[in-house]
This record gives sequence, C-alpha cells and structure tokens, in this order.
Amino acid sequence: MHMIILLIFFLCFTELIYSSTSPPDLHEWMQTKVAADEPGLAIGIVKDGEIAFAGHRGMANLEHQISAGPATRYNIASLAKQFTALCILKLALEHKLDIGDDIRKYFPDLYRDLNDSIRIGHLITHTSGIRDLYDLLSLDGRPWWARVGYDMEDAMGLLAKQTSLNHEPGERHLDSNSGYLL
Repeated sequence: MHMIILLIFFLCFTELIYSSTSPPDLHEWMQTKVAADEPGLAIGIVKDGEIAFAGHRGMANLEHQISAGPATRYNIASLAKQFTALCILKLALEHKLDIGDDIRKYFPDLYRDLNDSIRIGHLITHTSGIRDLYDLLSLDGRPWWARVGYDMEDAMGLLAKQTSLNHEPGERHLDSNSGYLL
C-alpha cells in the first residue's frame, strides 16, 4: 500500500514538473490531485535553507478518518536510508567520525560480549549482521506497524537485549533497518 502511494506521488509530481512551463501553484495542484478523503500527501520544499513551500492534503489515517496536517508523521521507510548514508559520509569527510569506528564507541551497551568489530561502515552497507528491528518485533506476534507509541527508546532497548548477530560483520549483505536506526 505504501509503495502504491509513493508511486502515485512520484507520477503526480513528475506530471506537475513536466506539464508546466511556469511554476505551478502547489496548493491548487494538491487540491486537484488529492481528495480530502484519500491517502494523504505532504510536500515540503527547502531553498537556500529556507522553507519555500509546505503543504498537505488528504488523510493521515483512513481507518480513523484523521486528516493530514503539518504535524503528521509519515513512515517514509527506506527512502531515508540514502540521505542517512550521505550524512554519515559527509561527517566522515569532515573528520567528525570515522566509518571504520566500532559502533560501541557510540553505543557501549550494545553487544558487549561480542569480540567482532561492528563498524559504522557495516551499518550503512547492511553488512553488520545486526538483526532487523522489524523482524525482532514480529517475533512476539505483533508486527511493527500494529504498534502505537513505539519509539526510539523502545527500539534501542530491544537491540540492547541482543547478544549475537545473524552473521559476522562484513561477511555478507543482509538488509537491516536496525543499522540505519543506529
């Protein structure tokens, strides 16, 4: 469902960009493309460090009929990973961190008894061996998307309980949202 919404967004946004010779009125465009009772859309445009446009339309939650608004939190899922990796690499280029550092430099309570070094680079390349947070959450029969109020502190608590990895760091690629959470 999320992928369908994202596909619709990109198709609509592509139409917006390529069908217009002059800058469109985004508020008007959103009104014509997304009905008030349809899955929501939020657009934010930042230019030169300033918010040039912010708008929303539609529903944040169809089941409970909650409208999208300026405080609506969207699960953007894996779309954030590329930006997170870019920020990590920027910090490395600025010598503010080293992607070769063991994550326990920053999270000393994780994997205390593990001898293998889990490097920041392993996190961003999905080669850390750390179990996926969403897989761990599903083990008790309640998937991540069915949880309300689950936050970063809860996630870190769950990861802190882990004592082993799926594989040795650097051994193979295995998608893990936990790495990007960390």
